[in-house]
Amino acid sequence: LPGVVLVNGNKGGTALITYVGNVAAGNFTVRYDRFSDDGENFLDGLSITTGSPARGGLLYNADLTSSDADKKQTGFLKANLIFSNKIPTPAVGEPPSTKSGTISAAYKGQTATDLPEVAACPDSFPKPSGLKIASSRQGATLKVRVTADIFGDVRPVTKAVIKVGGKMQKTDANGEVLLSGIASGSSITATAGDTFLPAAELAP
Repeated sequence: LPGVVLVNGNKGGTALITYVGNVAAGNFTVRYDRFSDDGENFLDGLSITTGSPARGGLLYNADLTSSDADKKQTGFLKANLIFSNKIPTPAVGEPPSTKSGTISAAYKGQTATDLPEVAACPDSFPKPSGLKIASSRQGATLKVRVTADIFGDVRPVTKAVIKVGGKMQKTDANGEVLLSGIASGSSITATAGDTFLPAAELAP
């Protein structure tokens, strides 16, 4: 630091990163120009982080848009946030700073909720989400689907480990597995590492 770095996306575009000052306090800017790592999602716009929590406060500004390969907009992130250290220093365990300003984000029709107020750690850390199992019969085949609710966003869980009737199999990209020879009433369990809480139910 300081310096300027140009990062090329794996599938096109660039991200121009500018560092001014030092790690303790400075101005850090990223300008995205059709930046893409997958060739399907492209990012444009500017984000700026100024200041330092250790020096009294932090300012975060962002005006970013995402689009698809046809340049149709799919989402955005707009932020104008200020984090200010509390004076005098709060007691141990109390939030160290306050937040003001606005932030909004959306992607493919889903809008994110606003950020919560600054809270003490670690009580404010995200907690693991519980897995949910849905099973049904398709003739002699048992279909098991695993999902998780991430703060209201329900998604299939890929590569969750399903154990039932002495068999073990991982879910596909749709969060599903198909099993044969499973008796009704057999115990189905699903696990997916430390990120999710395991789930269990009986086969129909």
